[in-house]
Amino acid sequence: MIENINPYPVGDQFNPMTFTYNFLQTGIVPERSLGTSMKKWIIKFCHKLPKNAKIIDVPCGGGETSELIDSLGYQVYPVDGSLAMINKVRGQASTRNTNYLNNIKQADIFDLPYADGEFDGLVCVETLSLGSTVQRKKVIQHLSRIIKPGGRIIIISAENPESFLEMNGEKTIIDETKIFETLQRERPTNYASEIKLTRETIRELMNENFIIDQTKRSTIPESRWQKGRHLIMVEGIKK
Repeated sequence: MIENINPYPVGDQFNPMTFTYNFLQTGIVPERSLGTSMKKWIIKFCHKLPKNAKIIDVPCGGGETSELIDSLGYQVYPVDGSLAMINKVRGQASTRNTNYLNNIKQADIFDLPYADGEFDGLVCVETLSLGSTVQRKKVIQHLSRIIKPGGRIIIISAENPESFLEMNGEKTIIDETKIFETLQRERPTNYASEIKLTRETIRELMNENFIIDQTKRSTIPESRWQKGRHLIMVEGIKK
């Protein structure tokens, strides 16, 4: 199928990139920079939840978001598909004064080993910037299942204003369907692509399962990301 040309990048794909991935994450939410938009958004999100709420951080990446949530006094459950990422989070949690070491788990985002409605809140950083619209919808469905009715979700991602495909050094703004048709036809070994992702597209993905509470957009400091890119956030309440 065309969809499988660009499979959703989860799990051990990130193993060789553990250090780089973690560096990028801390670049977005550096521990020393308490005033970043992402950190403010997550703190405000958590404070809307009951005291001692159960919050799942998926995918947790290098664990920076989980550590923040833990520091606020909530029960956090860091989950990632990558064993390398999970080992890194476990190593950090075991050497720091954290409360979530026993909650850390390796699991695929499409097969989360939790009961329906188990969590009061869910934090999802960067996952939706990857994959097709169909795959993104599946992600939302799987995440929705483990949030209790009335519970909250916050999705944060770098904004992709347009879908594009870059091959042989040439970048083309192109419709999502045509990206996969081109990849199916050309079978390139070296290419880059992004599927459009804005606050509006995330709202559309969430509308079936969530009441949209708020959306925000913030410029990412150029020293920490590509020039001119923005960070976007959509927060919803489970129907």
